[in-house]
Amino acid sequence: MLEIKEILKIGQLVHIELPGDNGNPERYPSRIEGLDNNQITLVSPIKERIPVLLPPGSDVNVWYWDNVAIYTFCTTVLDCKDEGVPIYILQGPERIERVQNREFVRVHALLNVSLSYTNEQEYKKEIECKTRDISGGGMMLVINKPTDIMTGSEVFLKFNIYNQTVYAAGRVVRNYWELDSEGVERNILGVEYTSINSKDRDIIVKYVYQKQIELRRKGLL
Repeated sequence: MLEIKEILKIGQLVHIELPGDNGNPERYPSRIEGLDNNQITLVSPIKERIPVLLPPGSDVNVWYWDNVAIYTFCTTVLDCKDEGVPIYILQGPERIERVQNREFVRVHALLNVSLSYTNEQEYKKEIECKTRDISGGGMMLVINKPTDIMTGSEVFLKFNIYNQTVYAAGRVVRNYWELDSEGVERNILGVEYTSINSKDRDIIVKYVYQKQIELRRKGLL
């Protein structure tokens, strides 16, 4: 049996995975309220502001994450207590599966980005562009007009996720042109973050995680 106090923490956000109405798994947000005697106390998961019922004896999958990866484990609901909202006691896991490295999982996204850089003549320029995809380690950008950005150029990025402004410095690691469906040339830049604070990276990886959930619900991932 794993020592859960070394793995999880009180107040940590998790998702509880259950079969959905159409048979596909769905995940609902919850929070760890206690860790003791190899048991996990959770506040009831929520669906559209309504508590989700977890009958004692049922098996559930728990998903959680940190700055490195996403993890999941299967466990059993031991008990339910009514403290204004349902509180559930789960058996501590015997095994935890590391699903993937979160930092480099990319998802398709159309985010508006303000990109600034200094060209070879040392003029500072700023352009507006959109992401094609994004991860905790970088992003692919689409620019609809000619630029003098070179592979290896240092760039500065500013964009919004969840009504929060994210800042990052990066380096252009890919730089090419392609034709869109209407025959218009577009400049595609692959940018790798070189400097980003942990708070802003956490915002990005949370966004990536939520996008993955949406794609799985639609059967696209």
